[in-house]
Amino acid sequence: MGKITVQMKDPKLAEVLASTRAGDEVELKDGDAVVGSFVRREGEERPLPRFGSMKGLIHLDDSFFDPLPEEELRAWEGRDP
Repeated sequence: MGKITVQMKDPKLAEVLASTRAGDEVELKDGDAVVGSFVRREGEERPLPRFGSMKGLIHLDDSFFDPLPEEELRAWEGRDP
């Protein structure tokens, strides 16, 4: 559905939004089932990172791909030293 704009004509809706602004989470229910919630958002929407945006900023030494020493490999695998 995307974004909607709310006009404050319903006093209950105004109360719900005020509670949300205060940091409370307000559940939306249909009978006994929770179908959604209102939660406060912090700041502006951030764009998703673009693929390749970190290109050239991270460098790995060739030794990164070397096999791990046996002791460290056992620790990563959760085996006793």
